[in-house]
Amino acid sequence: MCDNTTHRVSRLNLFQTYQENLQYCEDECPNLNLTIFSSFRGLQLLNFSGHHACLQNFEGLQGLSKLKYLDLSCNSFQGGGIPGSVGKLVSLEVINLNGNNIGGTLHSTGTETKNIYSFSVDAVNFLLTIRRVQMADFRNLRNLRELHLGSSQLRGSLPASIFALPRLEYLDLSYNLFEGHIPINLSRNLRLRELYLTFNRLSG
Repeated sequence: MCDNTTHRVSRLNLFQTYQENLQYCEDECPNLNLTIFSSFRGLQLLNFSGHHACLQNFEGLQGLSKLKYLDLSCNSFQGGGIPGSVGKLVSLEVINLNGNNIGGTLHSTGTETKNIYSFSVDAVNFLLTIRRVQMADFRNLRNLRELHLGSSQLRGSLPASIFALPRLEYLDLSYNLFEGHIPINLSRNLRLRELYLTFNRLSG
């Protein structure tokens, strides 16, 4: 879809554009270099979900300064965890990385993406042996309203900082391996409407 004022492409929806009847080998992962989107400078929405592709060179998206919505769910990142260059997308509001293969430690996208209000990394397969979550940097995302981290094999204790986010309304940490107590004072979390902690190893 093109913007009537700038005459540039502002929305690119490529959800599952491959043929559904096309059979892939179990270990086959078609490669995609994300720099192919770098020329769409006016892009505000990019949906490349459902392709089961091996995504390469995430840095190729850094120039998309107007990008607000990014959906790369049901693909596979090459080279480890969530790319730090996500933090360079200064206008980003919604990011969906559900169903990806991500290795190592999960951390927030960086302090420059302060406009993010929805962050989804559900049903992720963390490939490396270290499956833990470091969410100290999430406290910089002051506009965050939704955080989806369910079914991702995350370990460790729940950080109190995540419950202190001032606008958080929805938090899903279910089906993980968190241990220890729940660091939450419900009287201080007046905006929190939905909290999912089932199927963890939590107490009190």
